[in-house]
Amino acid sequence: MVFNTLDYRMPAQLGYLRVKKKEVTPKLDENGNLDARNLSVNWKKTKKLWLSLYPDKTAEEIKSIEGKPVVRELNDHSDNYRMSWFWDKTTCNIKNQSAYYVDITRDNDKILSAGIKMNNLNFYE
Repeated sequence: MVFNTLDYRMPAQLGYLRVKKKEVTPKLDENGNLDARNLSVNWKKTKKLWLSLYPDKTAEEIKSIEGKPVVRELNDHSDNYRMSWFWDKTTCNIKNQSAYYVDITRDNDKILSAGIKMNNLNFYE
């Protein structure tokens, strides 16, 4: 599904499951500063930055520091797009369908991440 950019039609008329891409563009606020609320945090680079800024502190001491800088992910590897799993409920025939959601396992998220990094795949917008 990930590597061939296919839709999965779920049985019993539960709709379609697909990978959807959304463009993430950094925006500026009225002061000209970067508004990073819609950008996700790159935790690997952030922890490496914290260890270089505070080399004499332990992880617990670093955790208690207020206002530490974080590194934001700009998704340069995918041309500023963020991919996510999407459940298309337009063909779904169950009652109260807005109360249901699909929780994808972490293994499938890792497969999606590997597919995005290896190939520049074209998904639905």
